Amino acid sequence: MQATIGGEPRLGAHLNGGISGAIDSARRVGLGVDGTPGGPIQVWSHNPTSWRASRPKDAVITKFRQGCIDLDLAPVVTHGIYLMNFASPDDTLHEKSINALVDHLEVGALIGATAVVIHPGSGVTLGVDEAVSRCALALRVVLGRTEALENRPLIALETCAGAGKTIGRTFAELSAIIAQAGNQASLAICLDTAHLFGSGYDLASEDGLVATIAAIRMTWVVPPGCFATTRQSSHARLLFSIGDPVLPGSTCSPEAVNLSSIVPSMPAKTLKARC
Repeated sequence: MQATIGGEPRLGAHLNGGISGAIDSARRVGLGVDGTPGGPIQVWSHNPTSWRASRPKDAVITKFRQGCIDLDLAPVVTHGIYLMNFASPDDTLHEKSINALVDHLEVGALIGATAVVIHPGSGVTLGVDEAVSRCALALRVVLGRTEALENRPLIALETCAGAGKTIGRTFAELSAIIAQAGNQASLAICLDTAHLFGSGYDLASEDGLVATIAAIRMTWVVPPGCFATTRQSSHARLLFSIGDPVLPGSTCSPEAVNLSSIVPSMPAKTLKARC
C-alpha cells in the first residue's frame, strides 16, 4: 500500500501468513524495523479458497494488534475469500456469500481492520443491471445483519478486469452498486490498477492517467483527502489501490495522493528504497 488515510504517503504490503503470521511477515519484509517506517497492510483473515468460518484465538488477536502498534502498521485491510459471489443468480451461493462476508466483518472488527475488500462478483447468466442489483442486495443484507457490530470495518468493492460476466470493471458499475446498496458511508472503493488497465483504462501514459483520474472525478466528486461523494448522493471512500506504487503520477497528482496502494510483499531493502 502507499499512503495512509489523511497522512503522508507511505509504502506497505500485502502480508502472507494470515492474522497469526502477518506480524512476522511484516518484519521479514522490513516494515517498521531497522529504521524503515511502518505502513498500511493487507492480510488474509480467512483461507481464501475455503468457506470455513473461523475465529482467531484471543492470543493471536492480541499479538496481531500489538504488533500493528509496535510496527506502526495502519490502516489494516483484509481481503475476502475468492469463493464469494455477490452477483450470483444462485440463491444458495448468494446466501453463502452473504454469510461469509458477515463473518469477515466480525473478524475484521476483532483485529481492528479498517476495511474488508471484496470482488463484486459475476452475474453468470444475468445482465449487468441485474447483476449490479443482485450485488447491492447482498450488501444491504450484510450491512443490516452487522448493524450493531462495534467497530465494523468498511466493505471495499474492488475494481475488476471485466473477464466473463464479472461486474465492477467500470467506475459507473461500482457507483451503481453503491447507490443501490444504501448506507453508503459503510462502503469503500478499492482501485486495482492492474484490473483497471485490463478493463481498458489507460494507466501506461501520463495522458491516460489524467483521463482515468478525470473519470473517477466524474463518478465521485473527490475533495481533498480520500473521502468521496457520488452524484447519486451516496458516500463512498476511495480507500486504496492495488498496483505499482510508482505508477507515473500516482503520488504527485493531487487527486490521487491520499489513495493508498497495496503492492506484493518485497525485500526490506526494496521497501527502504521506496519509502
